[in-house]
Amino acid sequence: MRLVNTCAAAAAFIIAGAATAGAATYDFRNYGIGGDGITTHATPYTKSVDGKIVTATAGYTDSSVLVWPFPPVYTTIDGDENCYDGSCNLQVTESAYGLGVGPANGTFPDIDGVLYDNLLTLTFERMVNFSSVLFSGFPPSYVDGDDNVDVYVDGILTIAGFLISSENPLNLSGLSGTSISFGAEGAFDDFTVASLTATVPVPAGALLLGTALGGLGFARRRRKAA
Repeated sequence: MRLVNTCAAAAAFIIAGAATAGAATYDFRNYGIGGDGITTHATPYTKSVDGKIVTATAGYTDSSVLVWPFPPVYTTIDGDENCYDGSCNLQVTESAYGLGVGPANGTFPDIDGVLYDNLLTLTFERMVNFSSVLFSGFPPSYVDGDDNVDVYVDGILTIAGFLISSENPLNLSGLSGTSISFGAEGAFDDFTVASLTATVPVPAGALLLGTALGGLGFARRRRKAA
């Protein structure tokens, strides 16, 4: 009887735990930097957020660039790179307002389209179900009525030209993938990615194990009753 109860309890624990353990919020706001401080990271930048690993990559959505005030660099959505000056100075920026894209000198630390359309890609260790994304700005007041975002999932444009001020956080329910990208659409866009909420799908093996343990307990109970 003790084994039966143990199997049943284990099955319930595995199934219940698998159903709830996947929910996660990735908060990219680094309050330790303080004020309007900025840290830049060579791309790709791997970051641990509450024990969860995500890789941030800085890029551009196209190669339509201007040469001033610093040499143009772009990375397309598929990861191809072209370094006009040979330096590839594209960086992931990190601040108390979240993650952005900018040059190594820390200027223009948000995702903007001042010279060319910046793109920030977040890649996860496995497929996730996206729930919502919260945008901010540098400073937060910069997110206003003229900021639009393009959202790509696994490199495919999924949401085009969404006005951030109309819904922030933006609902991403129904979108799943191993990566998600947020890109500026024009010269007046400037925003950061403050946080992202997603759910990791339950591994099929965990549910099968829970079901098997539950079945074992049920079978032993029936055999003993007989």
